[in-house]
Amino acid sequence: MTDAIQVKGCQLIYPMKDGTIHALEDVTFSATEGEFLSIVGPSGCGKSTLIKLLAGLLPTTKGEARVEGELVRGPHKNVGIVFQNAVLLAWRTVLRNIMLQVEVRKGFDKQTYLGKAMELIKLAGLDGFQNRFPWELSGGMQQRVSFCRALIHDPPLLLMDEPFGALDAMTRDEMNVWLQRIWMEKTKTVLFVTHDISEAVFLSDRVMVLSARPGTVKEIIKVDLPRPRKLETTERIEFMQYITRIRKLMHEEGFY
Repeated sequence: MTDAIQVKGCQLIYPMKDGTIHALEDVTFSATEGEFLSIVGPSGCGKSTLIKLLAGLLPTTKGEARVEGELVRGPHKNVGIVFQNAVLLAWRTVLRNIMLQVEVRKGFDKQTYLGKAMELIKLAGLDGFQNRFPWELSGGMQQRVSFCRALIHDPPLLLMDEPFGALDAMTRDEMNVWLQRIWMEKTKTVLFVTHDISEAVFLSDRVMVLSARPGTVKEIIKVDLPRPRKLETTERIEFMQYITRIRKLMHEEGFY
């Protein structure tokens, strides 16, 4: 398998008015094409920073990051990003929010991508809502729109920064099952940041645990559970064993 992501010896130090913040130190890992890799760790350990680094929104202080073999030097066109909040424009419909990315990119035929947007809307279970506005949708539906917008240009890599963190527990469970189904159909590489260990185990092929700040890779755990996973999977002994193992690593970092 080819590596979709390669991060080698990455350090990131934020300059501040009254000093600096040492966010990441010597972070090294890779993710293969089509892999679902989650990142967990204590608050402030650099999880979101790592997402921004791979998206090309922040430069490394030291080390290098590559996406699809290409050195990240700035915003990467072959990446889709989903944030904790849907960040939809209130005055644009579902369809026009998804098409926004097509409109701001050069060389995209709008008619071609209009068809793709409608396909994504159907895939996301939003058929019939394409002309609705964000304020007419539930939180989970808004995140599905955000997900469609990230997929519209068919990127090989999806970077997801706590996309379900603001949702209630039942909606979050529903979205986890939904995301797994979409990922299995689309076979994208996903880097997924979450504070929820159960969510990480349920969704992932591997879970990467970061240390307390400055964040470095403490351990990467392979999740050997059959797919597709159902909510009943969370009741299995093996599932709970993965959670216990990750919690122990987090406890060593003073998180629990």
